[in-house]
Amino acid sequence: MFERTPYDACPLCGATSATLEGTFDCSKHPAYSANLPNTISWVKCDNCGHSFTDGYFDDAGMAEIGKVTHSHQRFSPLDYEKNRHITSRMVARVSNVLYPEGEPRWLDIGFGNGSLILTAQEFGYSVTGLEFRESAIEALSPYISDVRAENFLEMKECGEFSVISMADVLEHVPYPKIFLEKSRELLSKGGGLFISLPAYESPVWNILSIGGNNPYWAEIEHFHNFSKERLSGLLEELGFKVVDYNISERYRACMEVVAIKI
Repeated sequence: MFERTPYDACPLCGATSATLEGTFDCSKHPAYSANLPNTISWVKCDNCGHSFTDGYFDDAGMAEIGKVTHSHQRFSPLDYEKNRHITSRMVARVSNVLYPEGEPRWLDIGFGNGSLILTAQEFGYSVTGLEFRESAIEALSPYISDVRAENFLEMKECGEFSVISMADVLEHVPYPKIFLEKSRELLSKGGGLFISLPAYESPVWNILSIGGNNPYWAEIEHFHNFSKERLSGLLEELGFKVVDYNISERYRACMEVVAIKI
């Protein structure tokens, strides 16, 4: 049985007081197995307002969840041709607000079905992709030369990337601040982040929650719910400035943020 490791404090601000938001059945989630707890509890930090689970899975627990590859995470030439129209708008928005120095390099963390990284390559970026699923690396290798299973936090290419994309990544990692701090280290002057994730406390989030139809409360793969305000505040704290906000065209109730390194 893979149990969650309890958070002893808010993973963003370090405060030790939090209020329970609710406990939800996650046994119907596609990645659920009998080796995992069948409920998930969410708490809200009394100091900074961040929403997070009362605990996180270690690497072994995440490997258990990762045994399931969802259809939207698999590369398909036909799906890419369809998704390209959406990801082109994502890449264009990034390119229109960031003015990095040096060679345009794009690092995509958790590239999944490859739609974003392939489109960034089409726009003229030299691309690097990270993904822990070997099947995803094998699928993209014929089209992208630099795809790796490397640990993002161990990368040494400081100041070399124009853009780092975290499309539906931050909510999956136990301690997001560490990822953002590492991103700033790897970004070039004038470079920035592209982040997409569920928009906690947005109107659509609240409508889904009140109606009992919000899928993210039972999302076994997530440890965090970020509001626009909390994410913007965290980015500012860590040396970024939000320069673009948009609604995601890919997933329900999600937001997309572009932030420049300052």
